[in-house]
Amino acid sequence: MGRNTSISLGNHFENFTKNRLSEGRYKNASEVVRAELRLLEEEENKL
Repeated sequence: MGRNTSISLGNHFENFTKNRLSEGRYKNASEVVRAELRLLEEEENKL
């Protein structure tokens, strides 16, 4: 299990995260952030 890290998302990404959660696509904010980081990692690896 990973360690807890506190981050500030700002209004835009906080709303984005809340929307994903309300759609039922993810169980919690950590799942949303991990999914987005995986996408970022994939894009970065293409460079």
